[in-house]
Amino acid sequence: LSPTWSHCLSLRMAPLDVVPLDLHEDSARQSVIELLISAFHEDPGYITWVLRLAAHVVPAVGGMALGALSEEALLGVALLLPPGVQLEDAGLGKLIGPEGPVGSPPFKPSKETQSKDLLAWARAARRRDRAFGRSVGEMHRAVASMPHWYLWFLGVHPDAQGQGVGAALLAEIQQIQDRDWVPCYLETSRWTNVQIYLKKNFKLERDFAVLAKDKQGRILDRFDLDGGMHAMIRFPNSGAAKL
Repeated sequence: LSPTWSHCLSLRMAPLDVVPLDLHEDSARQSVIELLISAFHEDPGYITWVLRLAAHVVPAVGGMALGALSEEALLGVALLLPPGVQLEDAGLGKLIGPEGPVGSPPFKPSKETQSKDLLAWARAARRRDRAFGRSVGEMHRAVASMPHWYLWFLGVHPDAQGQGVGAALLAEIQQIQDRDWVPCYLETSRWTNVQIYLKKNFKLERDFAVLAKDKQGRILDRFDLDGGMHAMIRFPNSGAAKL
């Protein structure tokens, strides 16, 4: 299945189907990346690379990709890592870098070909990326030490937001949770998203800051949007998402 987004106002009233997507297929993977880029458009350079990474990691580790479709148009996507799996299990060395399908991250430009300003930006971006990875990883391990689904990304095309697309994806995820008796964990940087997930029976476990620290643990900088990050979890049979 390799659906694409096509703008059509009549989609508002069309039936919505949630189906698995095969990210081993190039066309399906590209459709997913493009849909999520439209949903997370604040930092297109960095998010494009991260989404390309996610779209390769999920199938490599046996994760789950769900698509919400209406008349074959892809309106929303959820990407999840399965219980007991870490990001590193995907074999990142083969995916990332000049020879890998994901390519090098945008904050690793060539010293020979890039300006001093761009290199300075890249150093700052690497620092932020390391701080984010460390802070999120620590919180993830602390809050969800049990086997769980990790809701890595859930995005809806801007033209389809507010029409129950995200709720339909969550309802499918929660059916799988309840069937297999497995929790689902996520992080979000936006308080508005926290309110949405609370209504879908996720529990806010902790708020945390994204901090850059030196080797002695001293705080050097803080990287936050909307007041920090929020770790949330939904346990099986704690209520179903309503459309």
